Amino acid sequence: MSRVLAALVFLHLTACATSLVPITAVEGGQSDDELLGRWLITLEDETETISIVKRNGELIVTGESTEGPTLGSDEARVIVARIEGQRYASFTDTEADTDRYPRKYMLARYQFLDANHVVVYGPDTDLLLAAVNRKQIAGAELKDRHMSGVDLSASTEQLRDYVRTDGVRIFSVKLYVLERLK
Repeated sequence: MSRVLAALVFLHLTACATSLVPITAVEGGQSDDELLGRWLITLEDETETISIVKRNGELIVTGESTEGPTLGSDEARVIVARIEGQRYASFTDTEADTDRYPRKYMLARYQFLDANHVVVYGPDTDLLLAAVNRKQIAGAELKDRHMSGVDLSASTEQLRDYVRTDGVRIFSVKLYVLERLK
């Protein structure tokens, strides 16, 4: 993974919830054109500039260097869904899914404060793991020597139903704020 997705890696490292399927709405694929544009991400005392564009009907996050937008591995796909009035995002790479390296999605919820500011929330992994242990959603604890988290194995429908019921409560850890650049 490249530098451009430092903010997404931050999401992954601080509040790790991965899934084999993205959060999707019953209606199928959605878009959120309000996200299109250039954004400044502030992570503690560091900032990163990203662009969110629509390519072939998909939202793509592209990191920017001082020379402008970068290409290739400096990108991530974003699948968005609106469920029960809340907005969710599932981030993944743009590379093809293979048997050897199945696609994983990092899950988040986001909220517009106004047209120029978006707060991105990650999951409370303790609450999510408790739900897994109670068998409210299929998954397992993700143990790693560097971090821990939850790896969900729920189907698309199961994940959607869980998010519909507990999404706001689970995705409550404020990760960062996006500020629109003019």
